[in-house]
Amino acid sequence: MKKLKFVIIGETQVGKTSLINQYLNNQFEGDYLMTIGNDKTTKEITIDEKKVTLEIWDTIGHETLRAANKIFMKNTNIALMVYDITNRDSFDNLNQFYKEFISNNTENKMIIGVTANKSDLYENAEVTKEEGEDYANKIKASFFESTATDHENVENIFNELTKAYINKFESKEKQINNNIKNKNIENKSNKLIENKENNKGFSKKTKKENKNKSDKQLNEGQAELDHDAGNYTSCTII
Repeated sequence: MKKLKFVIIGETQVGKTSLINQYLNNQFEGDYLMTIGNDKTTKEITIDEKKVTLEIWDTIGHETLRAANKIFMKNTNIALMVYDITNRDSFDNLNQFYKEFISNNTENKMIIGVTANKSDLYENAEVTKEEGEDYANKIKASFFESTATDHENVENIFNELTKAYINKFESKEKQINNNIKNKNIENKSNKLIENKENNKGFSKKTKKENKNKSDKQLNEGQAELDHDAGNYTSCTII
């Protein structure tokens, strides 16, 4: 079963833990409790008949504590960057999280999503949907709107990002491996044909050499008979 590291990134109080709790447990808890450590949970899902284990990491959002994120951000496959539409700072600071994340995953194959969380509170929004979409396009990420009160909405985000990763990287790797396998088969087939042709050529050469050798032996034998016959005819009969 394929394991994918799925990291949730963003400022404190944007709803990262609530999104995870809704996705894993179909529950929403309105009371805020700050994440002070990097928590990991897992969930097994099936995407396009492929079984996947998601390792979901809840990172620290508070500025004075988030230095530890650098360790836990490494080797990430999928990242979901979260901002609160009712908190302008959470959006303005999102790019700093992005830079930290990228610096720790420079060689990784990754899928990134950006979600405008608390979308049920647009009457109090400080960030427009267009701003969120523009930023996601800028960093080549998928854009979502989310609310931790809606399980289907949250589940769709996790599933869509996982599916995007599989389609972009897993399918590509499978195709590359198939191409390599087919190329190896082709090379082996060509080698067999080459060997067969060489053996065929060798066989013809051997037959020709054997025929020449046989003809030579026959000629030598005939010469010897002629010589003997000559001796017989030149002898004196008494």
